[in-house]
Amino acid sequence: MKLIQLINNDAYRYEEGKFVSYTNRPLFRVAFWYCIVCYLKRNNLLKYNLGSIAYLIFKHHEVKYGVYLNTNTPI
Repeated sequence: MKLIQLINNDAYRYEEGKFVSYTNRPLFRVAFWYCIVCYLKRNNLLKYNLGSIAYLIFKHHEVKYGVYLNTNTPI
């Protein structure tokens, strides 16, 4: 529940709505995947199968936009 709340707060901070924010704001994409990766790192069942895919997408957006975030930082 905390993950969804974080994503909703970020979406409305950038722009009104999740889909609009994801498509129009590059930094929201980085923040979106950052939240997902941090959540999946805490969940042992999902860490290795979904977490690895999410981590690759997150790293792609980090390099693409030049924003580097440490996933060990608690949110």
